[in-house]
This record gives sequence, structure tokens and C-alpha cells, in this order.
Amino acid sequence: MVFFHKWAKPSIHYVVDRNKNATQEEVLGLKRQLRERNEALESAQNEAQESIESKKKAEQQVSDLKSNLGNAMATQTDNALKRDHLLKENKTLNSQLEKLRVDAVEKENQIIKMRDEINGEFLDYINPIFEGSWKNSFTFKNGSKGSELFTVDQFNHYIIGNKSTFKIEDIFFHEKKRYLSFTKVKLDDKSKRVPNNLIQISDELFIGYEPDGTTVRYEKLSNKLFST
Repeated sequence: MVFFHKWAKPSIHYVVDRNKNATQEEVLGLKRQLRERNEALESAQNEAQESIESKKKAEQQVSDLKSNLGNAMATQTDNALKRDHLLKENKTLNSQLEKLRVDAVEKENQIIKMRDEINGEFLDYINPIFEGSWKNSFTFKNGSKGSELFTVDQFNHYIIGNKSTFKIEDIFFHEKKRYLSFTKVKLDDKSKRVPNNLIQISDELFIGYEPDGTTVRYEKLSNKLFST
């Protein structure tokens, strides 16, 4: 059996009050923790909302980038199609040019064969024929006329004054038939080629024509004076 002293009663009340105070402090602590947790939860929710908004913005940016990329790819595809079309056209033109070149070579070979058949000969140099100073008088198809004094050097250069203007190539001469042909190639533009087909009247005179209808007359100066 437990006996309580008469002075023990206040001590019990003290213990009860202290426990009560401790319980209130615990409640306050719990409330404080709950408040802090609510604040942390609210902060987390705000951060989550901001994260959601950032995610939406990022998704919109990605969508815009995809759209721009799609447009760029469409443009690139269109450019690629145009490029392929141009390459195809260029290939067709090159094929046509190659065919024309082959045809031209075949025709040139035919001409060479025909010349060989008439027992003519190709010459490396024309200056033995055009030795000294000469005058070229020409009449264009429209009737206008002109002339020029020239010499030919050992390199087949057609020299007017002191300037080499043409180079003479493809020299063909048939002595018996008194036929001379050659091509004048302009030195500053080799795409300009002027064939000449001439008949030898004498050692000092050749007359003939060019393909555009221009008639030409090559006459040796032979110490005679000619005006241009």
C-alpha cells in the first residue's frame, strides 16, 4: 500500500501543470511544424507551377522550332528539287553539246578524208606561200569593202602592222589544182575561227571566200605600193 504525505498533493499538481505546459508546447511545436510544412508545401506548389509554366514555354519553343525546321526543310526540299531539275537540264544540254561536238569531229574527218582523196597535202607552215608582204582586200556580203596589209611569220602568225592578230591553222594546199585553204584563229579570242577557201591565180595572187559570204583577195606587194 502506498501512502501519500499531506505535502505531496501540491507536488502532484505541479507535475500535472508541467505536463500540461509540456503538452501545450508540443501542440504549439506541432502547429509551428505544420505551418512550416504548409509554407514549404505552398512554396513547392509555386515552384511546381513555375516549373509547369516553364515546361509549357519550353514545349511551345520546341513546337516553334519544329515548325521553323519543317518550313526550312520544305524550303530545302524545294531548292533541292530545283537544283536537281537544273542539273538534269544541264546534263541534257551537255549531252546535246557532246553530240554536236562528235558530229563536228565526224564532219571534219570527212573533210580531211575528201582532201586526202584529191591528193592534196597539209602544211605545217604557210609562210613559204605567203612569203614577204601581202595585201588582203575583202568585200562583205552587204557590199562594204576593206583591206589590210599583213605578213606571216615562222609561227604562222598573221601580223597586221606590228601586231599578231591571227594564227593560221589547218593549212591545206593542192598544188596541181591550185587550191589553198586555211583557218584564221583570232589570238585574243580563239573561239573566233575564220576559214578561207582560195584559188591560186598565180604565185602572187589568191582569191576566194569565207563561209559568211565575204570574198577575199590576197595579193603580194612585190615592191609595188598599195594603199589601205
